[in-house]
Order: sequence, then C-alpha cells, then structure tokens
Amino acid sequence: MYNILDTIRNRRTTRSFTDEIIKEEELMTLLEAGRYAPSGHNDQPWFFTVIQNYEMIKDLNEKSKKTLNPNDEFVNELLARSNHDLFYGARTVIIVSYNDEAVSQIEGVSAATQNICLQAEAMGIGTCWNGLVKRALGEVYRDELTEKYNIPEGHTPYFAIAVGYIKNKNTSKIERKGHYFEIIK
Repeated sequence: MYNILDTIRNRRTTRSFTDEIIKEEELMTLLEAGRYAPSGHNDQPWFFTVIQNYEMIKDLNEKSKKTLNPNDEFVNELLARSNHDLFYGARTVIIVSYNDEAVSQIEGVSAATQNICLQAEAMGIGTCWNGLVKRALGEVYRDELTEKYNIPEGHTPYFAIAVGYIKNKNTSKIERKGHYFEIIK
C-alpha cells in the first residue's frame, strides 16, 4: 500500500534543475493533481498557466526581483547572490491564479499548489513553490503579465511553481518542532 506520508516527509524544495523540459504527460499529471485539490464551497478557484519559454521565465524572474522589498533581510540575502534566479534554472514554471469571485481564494490555490508539489515528488520531479512573484504578477506588472500569459479576466496570479528534473537532490533532514498539537477529549 502506498503511504502518502512518505511523500510528504521526503518532499524538499528544489533549487537546482537540469535544463530539460519535463515531458507533457508528466506535466498533465501534475496539473490534474492540482485540479483535484479541495476548495471552499467547491469553487475550484485555480487557473494554471504553464510557461516553458525560457525567455519569458527569465523576464518574470527579473520583474519579480524588481518588486521585492529591499528592506527585508531575506530579500537582501537572496539578491546579494549574483544573478540570482528565483526559478533556479527550471524550464517549466506554473503560474497559479485564483478566481476573484471565489470564496476561499488563497486556501484553494494553496491546496492546488501543494497537490502539484506532492505529485511531483511522487514522480521524482523537483519543484520550488514561489510566493516572491505575487507582487510582480498580481500588482506591479499585473496588466502586462496577465495579457502576456493569457490569464483569464477575473483571475489574479498569485503563486508560481518552478518545475523540472532535479540536478542536485536535497536530501537534508528537516527538523520539526517537538510539541505542535494538543488533543482534548
């Protein structure tokens, strides 16, 4: 019997991708996993835009970096790395947008994004869930990018997922806090 907990425990963010584009069949499986995420009121608020044009990915990377808060310590550390690529060389990026009319927009696209990341792990494909792009996609460059990426009217792009074959597997153990729940009977 397959144990989903093993996939959850083994999933790591990939920050080193090969330059090979994932196969279409694998991509369709990932999108199907996202499509079957739970959503409030069964709104299914997600829309997935797949970018496999590397010039477009590099453009999104540059625009996203311009919108990051320069007063944020994490951002400064990230940008200090020369030529930092927010997508780590991935040749596939999935933009996850939500329907503006949905009841639980962020919850729905978060569940869909998690499903995609877990399905990718189960298939031996790497992912990097990226929230640093949301200002570029949903605010600063919204009109330009929603047109460029054919995002439907009434949808707000929110997350991006870098997807690809793993160049250097992250096998580090992640420590978890010891006490994280309470059971009341």
